[in-house]
Amino acid sequence: MNLPDIPEPLSLSVQKLNVTIAGQQRLSNINIEVSAGSALGIMSPLHAGTSELLWAINRLLPEVSGVKMSGHILVGGTNINQVPLSLLRQRVGLLIPVPLARTPYGEVATALRAKVSSAHTDDLVEKAMRRAGIWRQVRDSLHQEYNHDDPILLRLLCLARTLALNPGLLLLDDPTRGLDILGRARFEEVILKAMTAGDITLVWGTREPDQAGRVADKVAFLCAGEIVETGHTRSLFEHPVDPRTESFLTGDYRSLSGAKKVVKSE
Repeated sequence: MNLPDIPEPLSLSVQKLNVTIAGQQRLSNINIEVSAGSALGIMSPLHAGTSELLWAINRLLPEVSGVKMSGHILVGGTNINQVPLSLLRQRVGLLIPVPLARTPYGEVATALRAKVSSAHTDDLVEKAMRRAGIWRQVRDSLHQEYNHDDPILLRLLCLARTLALNPGLLLLDDPTRGLDILGRARFEEVILKAMTAGDITLVWGTREPDQAGRVADKVAFLCAGEIVETGHTRSLFEHPVDPRTESFLTGDYRSLSGAKKVVKSE
């Protein structure tokens, strides 16, 4: 079974997802709905389960030893288990900031080699780099070794590598962690600009509530493997229902455990 053609944003529906790893419950009854072309910010403390959730959507999580999953994940209305894995990984892009090549050109081209003829690779590499906001920075050194220790350059090149495949759903797992304020601002600006084309649905996991407020029109608060609360960004930020959500938003984490879960959807 296939997904809608490129370019087209893909909706996401996570239904009653449960995940255990080596017998430890990591996600409990996760339910998320993201309409095509919109942006969801998943706010969470560290080790709350965001990585497991995003990896499950990309079908990377089942490759981890000791994982057991139940529930359903639909992308573009199609169960991800009914989509060929190579196609799913193309249309559901998970940004993994790990270098795969020595040069900027090779970093992006590696994603294209199995998908397009070499005659089109140069144009697609340039297009992806422009979308990632780094073309001017690297165009004169495309085939020279770049500094893998430059955190923002590495992340933007890996973003270009992901965007080169024209994903309809883009998954970001705390992508600006470790960057300084200028690096975070630059990365956010690139993503928001890429969203203006209208062909990407975004799910952005972050430990920074203010970042979720900047990049997403809807937010969810994930804590200890459970979705505590969801809602439109402004409404949830101004009027959180659950005490744990308010604690996270204010930076006072004393109420992050022991409160009754309230799921609010608007």
